[in-house]
Parts: sequence; structure tokens; C-alpha cells
Amino acid sequence: DSRVTVFQSPAALEGDGHDTGVPQIYAYDTYGETFARLTSHAAGCTIPSVRAASGDFRIAYMCGGRAYYTELRSGQQFVLPITTGDTTGVVSELGTFFLVVSTTSNLLDTGVTQGHQLYLWNLYKRPALPVPSPIQWFPVKGLEQL
Repeated sequence: DSRVTVFQSPAALEGDGHDTGVPQIYAYDTYGETFARLTSHAAGCTIPSVRAASGDFRIAYMCGGRAYYTELRSGQQFVLPITTGDTTGVVSELGTFFLVVSTTSNLLDTGVTQGHQLYLWNLYKRPALPVPSPIQWFPVKGLEQL
């Protein structure tokens, strides 16, 4: 609905805008004209996607080879419990309880697959694990000067 835009940036948008060299995930609220830094991961975070879900906005992204998502309004952050294989993507789509994950982890059995497989992750049946959330909101005023 164009309410929230998500993006990755290595710039310190909440500060002086210098290039940190490590991308993080940001959300921009077009109605409130505020933005939030959603991640503070040392390895960086990439490939964000957003979807309205259950009165909130679910933002999915990758950080250091792990699949995460944030519930923006509630301020809660979660990681998918995928501990084997190589996970390269997560997309917030397909309704309230679902994410799409690309991984070599065999989520139907044990071990890993030879190539990446796409899985429809059901958050109702396989809940994600909560992690501390670093979300901070900032007014956009001054952002145009960066």
C-alpha cells in the first residue's frame, strides 16, 4: 500500500551519513515521514522485503547468512531456526503466516541438499525465535542533506 518502504544502505543515515562499509536495513514510513534503522549486525544485512501482515508490517532480510524478520509496529525481531546449510534469501510474502526461504538446509528431513531449495515457511507451525531488537525511529528532517 506504499505506506512503508524498506531498503539497505551502508550510510549512517541516523548520523552524519558517512559510509560505514556495512549495509543495514532501514524502513521509511511515508505517512509519518520517519525512518527506522532495523538492524545493527556486524556482518551487515541485505535483501529486505516488506508485507502488511496482521495489522503490522513484516520486514524480512538476511544478516550474516541467517534469515530474519521484524514486525515493525510491535518492534519485535525474529530469526528463523535454520542452523545448517547455506541460506541466501528470505521473502516476506504470501499472507500472515508465511515466508519464502532459499536454503541448502533440508527442512523436510536432516542434512543439506546439493543445491538451494525454495521452502514455504509456515510461522504458525515453525515459529521463529525472538531476538533483541535494535529498532530506533528518526524524523526525516535533515535527511535530504545527506
